[in-house]
Amino acid sequence: MLKVSLFSEVIIPCASLLLFTACTAKSTSPADAGVGTDAGSEVNYVAQFDCVFPQDRVVDIHIDFLESTAYQEMIAAADADPNDKPFYKATFRFDDEEVANVGVRLKGNSSLWFSGDDQMKSFKIHFEEYVDGLNFHHVDRLNLNNNFRDPSIMREQLAYAMANELGMAAPRTAYARVWVDEELHGVYTMVQQVDSRFLKERFGTQDNAHGGNLYICYDGCPLAYWGEDPDLYQGNPPEGIPSPPCEPGTEDCGLQLKTNEDDPGMNDFSDLVNLIRTVDEVLNGTSGTEALDAILDMEHYARFQAWTLAISTLDSYFVSAHNFYLYHRMTDQRFQFVPWDLNGSYGIFQCPQTAGDPQTPIEVDLLEPCGPPPKPLADIIIQTPEYRQVFCEALEEIVGAAYSVADQDSQISALHALVGAARQEDSVMGQPAGGPDGDEISFTYQDYLDAQSHDPPVNPGPGTILNLGFFNDMRMGNLQQQMEQICP
Repeated sequence: MLKVSLFSEVIIPCASLLLFTACTAKSTSPADAGVGTDAGSEVNYVAQFDCVFPQDRVVDIHIDFLESTAYQEMIAAADADPNDKPFYKATFRFDDEEVANVGVRLKGNSSLWFSGDDQMKSFKIHFEEYVDGLNFHHVDRLNLNNNFRDPSIMREQLAYAMANELGMAAPRTAYARVWVDEELHGVYTMVQQVDSRFLKERFGTQDNAHGGNLYICYDGCPLAYWGEDPDLYQGNPPEGIPSPPCEPGTEDCGLQLKTNEDDPGMNDFSDLVNLIRTVDEVLNGTSGTEALDAILDMEHYARFQAWTLAISTLDSYFVSAHNFYLYHRMTDQRFQFVPWDLNGSYGIFQCPQTAGDPQTPIEVDLLEPCGPPPKPLADIIIQTPEYRQVFCEALEEIVGAAYSVADQDSQISALHALVGAARQEDSVMGQPAGGPDGDEISFTYQDYLDAQSHDPPVNPGPGTILNLGFFNDMRMGNLQQQMEQICP
């Protein structure tokens, strides 16, 4: 077995040396001390992360808790309080590599609440939770998602792949079979954590390109201007504004800074408040678009909005006002969006069932998704002719290349060839379907096969999960109709 050295952060070969030769090259940089540090700037993060997120196989992950009752204690804690997700110490095995004393906890909201005790749970692996500096191929955190409500187990993979194809700088993904205490729990989607190491990989380390402020929106982040006080945007909106569903003032509510937290010159939220204020000024006419261009990459943003709505990713900024990162680039001092939490893509997450809102996932309006009111930044696209043009050009790019039915069919076939055998082995496991009233129902292997097809639903109704091929057929036709109307 190969083991990870805490101190050198390289893989020390003990056996099976040839299997991971490409992933065990010794780094000449200092040990990367963790999130938010500049250490390890010479690490080849692309090569290291290729080891953790392979595209040519399904990896095997074993989580062995040091306490025999840990997993059941996790579930009991979440049943009593869904926000109570304590870490437990475990040994982590990844194919033939092993890391001891890692932190493991449950993760997710709906994917946790609507999965029964005997069904798959999503996990967060934190290598540094108990041992400072510990990581796995320079990965500090790893997300194992249970593909809640997605019988195809492909939506998250497809959505992130398209985002990266369009230059979104989105997290990596891969598939893993996961065992917990030697019991197979099923096929999971691994998702890369967006953190300082992600920034080093995607933006590079030259001239401190990775050193900007990275913000995450957990809940309640419409990017509406409420004043100059940064606290207003951290889960504490002013009186008269509905509070987000999270607990105001906690670290998982509102917009939170994930890098430079200990730098008083960077952590005052002034750059974020400036962005939000400028959006408001452009909308009310007190500033021109050049002011917004100077602090937000609008071409990138228009592509982000077009891609998000094209594949009906509604559990996002444009409907739920959450599930995104904002990175303030050091190279040009402009913000860009980074996608996050895409398991609701391709129609899984649907418009709130409010009176007078007829939009289905295949009919999502590109300008007013799920009906008004849209979010302030999305209003920019509606009200500003030059930005509407950029938005339309992004839609043309997506519909003309990245999101064609033929391309999607090809990717679905390739993913099935990759993961189908592992999913068939997993046929007896409880992939959570999230039934009505929390019913503990599970998807089968046949559901997995059917979910890739172009067949329409047998019994359509509210909440119906459409087969991927059928959704793509219908959504593509709807997009083309909308574009004829809004992009003359």
